[in-house]
Amino acid sequence: MSSCNNESNNIKEGDYVIIKTESVLRLVELKNNKPQYLGKRKARFFAAVGQPYGSFFEIKTDGSLSKLKNPEEIENLLVKVDDYGEIKDNRSLTDTGESQKLTTSDIEAFKKQGLSGQEMVKKIVENSSSFQEKTAFAKEKYLRKKQKKYLNFVQVLKPNIRLLAEMYYMQGPLKICNLRIDSLSQMLAFCNVMSGGKYMIMDTVAGLLTASVLERLGINGCAVQLHMGSFSIHSHQQVIKALNISTELLESLLYNIDLKSVMSILQENRDEIMMEDFQDAHAYCDKHVKKGMAKAEKRDHVHKVKEILSAKNMDSLLVAVKNHPANVLQLLDFLSFSRPFAIFSMFQEPLVDCYVKLKSRGDIISLNISETWLRKYQVLPDRTHPCYSMSGTGGFLLSGIKTVDEKLTQKILSEARKQLEDVEEEVGLDSVCSKFQKSHLFEGLPEGKESADFPGEDNASDDEDNAKGGGYVEEIEISEEDQKAFEKFMPEDPSKRATLADIIKDKLTEKQTEIQTIFSDAGTLRGEELEKVTGLYKGVAKVLSKYRSGKIPLAFKAVPKFSNWEQILYLTEPDNWTAAAVYQATRLFSSGLKADMAQRFYNLILLPRLRDDIAECKMLNDHLYRALKKALFKPAAFYKGIIIPLCESGNCTLREAIIFGSVLSKCTIPILHSSAALLMISQLPYTGPSSIFMRVLIEKKYALPYPVIDGVVEHFLKFKNDDRQLPLQWHQCFLTFVQIYKNDLCVEQQRELLRLLTTHNHPHVTPEIRRELLCAITKDRKPSDPININ
Repeated sequence: MSSCNNESNNIKEGDYVIIKTESVLRLVELKNNKPQYLGKRKARFFAAVGQPYGSFFEIKTDGSLSKLKNPEEIENLLVKVDDYGEIKDNRSLTDTGESQKLTTSDIEAFKKQGLSGQEMVKKIVENSSSFQEKTAFAKEKYLRKKQKKYLNFVQVLKPNIRLLAEMYYMQGPLKICNLRIDSLSQMLAFCNVMSGGKYMIMDTVAGLLTASVLERLGINGCAVQLHMGSFSIHSHQQVIKALNISTELLESLLYNIDLKSVMSILQENRDEIMMEDFQDAHAYCDKHVKKGMAKAEKRDHVHKVKEILSAKNMDSLLVAVKNHPANVLQLLDFLSFSRPFAIFSMFQEPLVDCYVKLKSRGDIISLNISETWLRKYQVLPDRTHPCYSMSGTGGFLLSGIKTVDEKLTQKILSEARKQLEDVEEEVGLDSVCSKFQKSHLFEGLPEGKESADFPGEDNASDDEDNAKGGGYVEEIEISEEDQKAFEKFMPEDPSKRATLADIIKDKLTEKQTEIQTIFSDAGTLRGEELEKVTGLYKGVAKVLSKYRSGKIPLAFKAVPKFSNWEQILYLTEPDNWTAAAVYQATRLFSSGLKADMAQRFYNLILLPRLRDDIAECKMLNDHLYRALKKALFKPAAFYKGIIIPLCESGNCTLREAIIFGSVLSKCTIPILHSSAALLMISQLPYTGPSSIFMRVLIEKKYALPYPVIDGVVEHFLKFKNDDRQLPLQWHQCFLTFVQIYKNDLCVEQQRELLRLLTTHNHPHVTPEIRRELLCAITKDRKPSDPININ
């Protein structure tokens, strides 16, 4: 970041630099040649001007700097362990304080003589009587301690946030609220601080947080720094100046404003508030701005900041304050939607209070309070381990994301309702429904929107249907051989299958004279009212013919509540309904009608529509497949209105049987209904679909009653004298039955079924059936009893 303000990498006069020693970091401004303290030493760092950043210097005894040509010279200055003979251990060493022969006065005399730091360390080592007895590790530690004290070389570094954060933390953690570099980096990462962004900053940690944002902004972006009390446009903290950003660039990136002026923007009457603050700024400037600063400059600055904040499209909010941060939570109103924020505090309790308040707002998600844990490691040959001392805490961090607020949500829903009303007006339903709702025919029905829910409506979500079964979208391939075998067991003269349009036409013809009594339970209708009813449901027919998604008209939801619902339903022209409308109608009628009435709907409306779609498309539409599954809400009506009529029709195709059977296999059905259906199908005249439906029900592995098992056995035995070649579906159904219920047979049934295999044989399936029957332990036979089929 700071490189954007420096054309070269050389140190210039007036720059801030970091002076680094082995254990000290010091921020220095290179203004003049005035000596400055580095610990107890005096040095004139102005001599570093013109040198590249990262250079090493040696501090002479007079405080002047001597540049080292390359880093390797430092290694030459260090006294190494290998220079001092054989390495021993320190088991016999005793600290008596008399091992060093040199006194303090001797060392001071060496300094006055101008000995270098390297020579001083050598003198001390030579006069130590215990040095030669130390271990190699102890020698290295001893040398490092002496070199740190007497070798005066430093490195001049370019300031960056990492170095500044470490420096301030070393000097006094409480000054920056224990904000460690790891906590600071987490705040920047979570708030996605990057070039070109717009950020709000509340900073009482010596400006370290503001400087971090400025470093990431580069030359593009905006940072608004908020102050609790007085402020000045150009009164930037030292840490911000340390980044060596030019004055022009800093003024374009960083804006300052007091918290009171910011809060005034949130008032309702924005124009009046702006004028009041405009006047307040005059008085505020008179009191706090430095002498010589023009009032107009301060006024323009405040006005510009207010314009930025009034747009309420800031990218993030970063807060690091010593006080309780609950007072700054209103600043979240200036953030754009789906924007993050991060609040730092030394203590957890203030953040818990903020957490509770933000949770109650309703527009904040992903709230989280975290604490970072940092431990440094010593990395040395054969001595790598965690440091024995570490910082106790790096503070606590509250983070979250602002989303759409409740008011805006209400606006979105309101606009959606208006669009729905516009659509209804286009099809001409709005005026008809509003007038008809006032009629005495709909007394007791809820007034208002057409989408009101009725009691008993199945409100199961469509997503649940999709998750469980999905749509039957693949076309089923049927071989010619299977089709020919299948057709042998179809009736020779099957009745012609009536389409849904034919059924509706016949019903309208039959009931034409009964139109006057459609609403007999609501009283006698006048001719004018009858025209309104007919016109209303003609309008509903238009809606259902174009329906794709959303809620259905209220008038259509009222149909199951009338005794003559069947006649009213035909006015809506079910043959023209879309597939989605059929699904919604099935949901409505399966939950709003009794089982016998739902059976009529399944048989007269749903079944013909499903068969028409399969015959035309060779597969079933996804919405219609879901409607078929929804029809199982009334299992008795499903069997009596769909499955049994299919088996009785004599014209059910193999494709239809497979599709309808797949619904039975995927859904859970009560055992009593399935048992009765299985017994009924087994007693019907045999057709190909019967084997498919029976096999599906048998594979559900119910604990079938013995009368049902006996009925299925009789179903197979009636083919004993049939000379026709049975289709593969019959053999597969037979195999499935004996695999699951072989132990529920009696000995006589077992013998009869084995004799049946001699009449109807399949090269691949029959051996498996015979093996299952021979291994069976029937309910009236012991395992040791022999089986005699003769």
